Amino acid sequence: MTRFSTVRPALLGALLFLLALRSAAQAVQWQPVLEMDGQLFPSYVLATAAARLYEPEDEDSTWLGDQNGMLGVRLVNPAAGTTVRLEVNLPHLAEEISVYEGTLERAGETYHIFPTIRYDFDLLAQLTQPRPAAATFTLYLDGRRVGQKTKNFPVRSVNDCPYSFQNLYGDEEDVSWMFAAYVNENHPDVDVLLKEAIETGLVSGVDGYQGAPDDVYKQVFALWTALQRRGIRYSATTRPSGADQKVYSQNVRFMDQTLRVSQAGCVDATVLFASVLRRIEIDPFLVLVPGHCFLGFYLDRDHKEFDLLETTMLGNPTKGTAGKKLTRLYARWFGNDSRHIESWKKFSAAVDDANATYDQYKAKLENPANTDLSCQIIDVEECRKTGVMPIASQPLFPRELPALATDPRVEKGTKVATSTPE
Repeated sequence: MTRFSTVRPALLGALLFLLALRSAAQAVQWQPVLEMDGQLFPSYVLATAAARLYEPEDEDSTWLGDQNGMLGVRLVNPAAGTTVRLEVNLPHLAEEISVYEGTLERAGETYHIFPTIRYDFDLLAQLTQPRPAAATFTLYLDGRRVGQKTKNFPVRSVNDCPYSFQNLYGDEEDVSWMFAAYVNENHPDVDVLLKEAIETGLVSGVDGYQGAPDDVYKQVFALWTALQRRGIRYSATTRPSGADQKVYSQNVRFMDQTLRVSQAGCVDATVLFASVLRRIEIDPFLVLVPGHCFLGFYLDRDHKEFDLLETTMLGNPTKGTAGKKLTRLYARWFGNDSRHIESWKKFSAAVDDANATYDQYKAKLENPANTDLSCQIIDVEECRKTGVMPIASQPLFPRELPALATDPRVEKGTKVATSTPE
């Protein structure tokens, strides 16, 4: 017997074992998947990190792991009771390898497996420009490594807000509540705006629902006046950092971005107003109609009454005619003092305009069975209750806000010619 006579059987056995593993790996049908048509939206990850979007009875038994997960694999289970381990490595976007371990009960069933990714949330919040990324997926079944695959994908800007997408099952997924994630009542600039609202002289303080509904109007008007003095102008820039036929999204500015560039689209201005109102415990909601968004706010703690505000009229530089709905309030508050008359005209007209738009879509907006996703009311408080978090924006500009462009007539306390709203 030669020395090769014992080596050859061993080599043959090892070769057969490797071929068996390769054959088993080839027999397992699996592939990496990424929700939202293969794109990662940092805004969605940040907003839903602690959200409970599905009730336990609504959870899909073939969707394993993170119910809000974006990155995972689709796998056809080769045998009943198969144990699975999935590792996902997401360099630069996640702090370490994320793992899911479990058991696949039904043979031949297609499972979607999504580990809870340990994202670097601070980094995601800073991604204001799109960038490419890659994730590596390593799959083990019954303790044996099946294979490893890498998927490249685009990472969108954190300002890109998805509001509808086609999910992995081909169903339309409504996520318009994502706009509420851009409402940030904890942003440090809120305190600056509240100080400026008080400095208008329209209110001595902000106390939410402590007074009557008319006092709520006065607080909203003070905020309106403060923002007008900041020179906020309407900007229709809503184009996101990418385009996709299966994902609908738009660019939304964070509060600090709006204040520093003095520009706001309909959603930008609405979430800014909503942020400040929530801070003083006046409950806001967002009204979505086809191609547009405006502000709603409750006039009482029990939400028995509400009113509406067309925030895009904030930056209208032209002098207008006062709205009719709130005509009585100016004379009651200010008498013959006309220092605030021009701001009041725009504010009251913005209330009327928003109400006219609301009435146009009222039948759908107030219908619980409405299926038109373009007509919705997004209650910010309800979104918070499900765990949808405000996105903590990372300032792109110096920490100090631009100097306030105040009205010198108000600063000096000068009374000008008296008039009443038209």
